[in-house]
Amino acid sequence: MRAGVLVAIGGAAAVLVATVPASAFYSGGDPETYYGTVVTSVEAHRGWQGNEGVAFEPVGYFTQRLPDDEFDDILLNLVNAYREQNGRSPVRQFEGLRVQSAIWSNKLADQRNADMMDPWYAEDAVVACNPLQDVYTDSTWSAGNPQDVFNAWMADPAARNGLLLPGAETAGIATVAEESDYYTTIRIAGGRCPGDGLPFRSEPTGLPKPTLIVDAKGSQLTLQVIRQGNAQLRVEVQRLENGLWFKQADLYVLPDGDPVEVSPPAGTYRFVVPAQSGYDFAACDPLTVSESSIR
Repeated sequence: MRAGVLVAIGGAAAVLVATVPASAFYSGGDPETYYGTVVTSVEAHRGWQGNEGVAFEPVGYFTQRLPDDEFDDILLNLVNAYREQNGRSPVRQFEGLRVQSAIWSNKLADQRNADMMDPWYAEDAVVACNPLQDVYTDSTWSAGNPQDVFNAWMADPAARNGLLLPGAETAGIATVAEESDYYTTIRIAGGRCPGDGLPFRSEPTGLPKPTLIVDAKGSQLTLQVIRQGNAQLRVEVQRLENGLWFKQADLYVLPDGDPVEVSPPAGTYRFVVPAQSGYDFAACDPLTVSESSIR
């Protein structure tokens, strides 16, 4: 949103009209454009690292709600006032970092759960801030009052310390609404934002995929990997929690070897083979373990 400012000159009829942002943040009006570049950059960075198998939900899987500019501007002012009271320099907003906060806020809103662990902020923040010295993040639910969000941060010793991150220059604060529930994520970063850009490389296409043969019986999962070559192959066991996949264990499975048995607690799991050794990423369909029994 933008607001016009009218200034009378010397009591005369002449009026000067100046248009200024109502907020330090300006998310625009096109969600696809707002999120598109950052989502593409983060996913390219993950591909460049060869970590497609890491237990992260794909970055682009979320409802594209635009963040509330005025809400977040109020929070930025509260954060900077607190930093100045404690001898810290103010942080400026950077929309590229804020987009990443908005992605996570949207994921929380999709799940209607503000308590999910944010597993990827430090790694992916380098897309916006490179080099990245440090980053603090926190997510909070509210009924729509920025002061309530700030009060929640003040009531949490870890959040209070995080807001005072020494040497920080940049912040990305993003609040999205789902009906009457508001989800806010803040990232405060030390480093150069915007960054220099990362040396993304094009991953080869058409790589062969290993074949996973999996089965679930009661509390037991079995896995066999079929591929050419004799190198060991790392496989991740991932557990579904609040709509996100988290790594539970690494397995090293010989190609064409005997099946490997895993007996985790009850829940929903999958096996994932990260892109490695000239083979493409592969994952099996989710499997349900119906009993709790650890061997």
